[in-house]
Amino acid sequence: MTTTTTEYWSIIPADGVEYPLQTLAKNITTWGDDRQGVPPLRGEDVTIPWIPGDQEIDRMPASRVIGLGMWVIDTDDNGAVATTRQDAFNKNWRILQRIFWNEGKVFTLRKRWRDETNTLQTADARARYDGGLTPSMMSRTGAKFAVDLRLADPFFYSTTPVNLTIDSTVSGGLITPTIQGTVSSRKVSFVATSKTGGVTTPTLMCTQNGHTWALDVTTTAGAVSLTANMKTQNAQMAAADVSGFVTHSGSDDWFKLPYGTINLTASAAVGGWSGTLTYYPTWI
Repeated sequence: MTTTTTEYWSIIPADGVEYPLQTLAKNITTWGDDRQGVPPLRGEDVTIPWIPGDQEIDRMPASRVIGLGMWVIDTDDNGAVATTRQDAFNKNWRILQRIFWNEGKVFTLRKRWRDETNTLQTADARARYDGGLTPSMMSRTGAKFAVDLRLADPFFYSTTPVNLTIDSTVSGGLITPTIQGTVSSRKVSFVATSKTGGVTTPTLMCTQNGHTWALDVTTTAGAVSLTANMKTQNAQMAAADVSGFVTHSGSDDWFKLPYGTINLTASAAVGGWSGTLTYYPTWI
């Protein structure tokens, strides 16, 4: 089907079929408003009786609602005018009702846009119907409407992950990647394996702007493999006689990757190890 621009939004229901929202039969009329805004923040400072003022508490992004102003007319998505125009309009409108309302089930909201480097990005959010879908008729075969979509997780995640290779025996174990996105990524996983001969206390450290975290694993086994999922705050280690812990400072978040250029340093008390850290760039 014909889309009117390389930058467009679409809906992907549970059936996996992608429905572009910017075609010659239906389109989004609003560029700005909350579609281009930022999520609200939740959290409150705490009043402590014996301290003047309030104790500052970090804010966290809250869920948000995105509103789409749209129109729909009586052509097919490629612009061809149907013989029976009322039937074509009715079909287009019912499709939109079905994919947006979706009986209240969650679906994928996908957007494509050009970032500040003019690179075309594609990212997905999970959304559900929150209101609207009442048509204002322009004619019998055309209507305008608005629909509100609620995002429990307020961010969009790139459809393509980024893999970072880490090796404690190369360049002192230091890499300085630039984490893509507009906000820190919490959709991160990590897999590591010891070098031949085993490793003692392998550590991965992330530092940027006062935010640090480290993963330490202590083992006496000849080899160890580690899988850590930062978003679910879960780590699994396949080895005998293993203990592990996570430390962090500067934030209550566990294992997020701050956006921008960071330092990732792999080290070990004895031996060496290597691994792959995978993250999904996260966008507003």
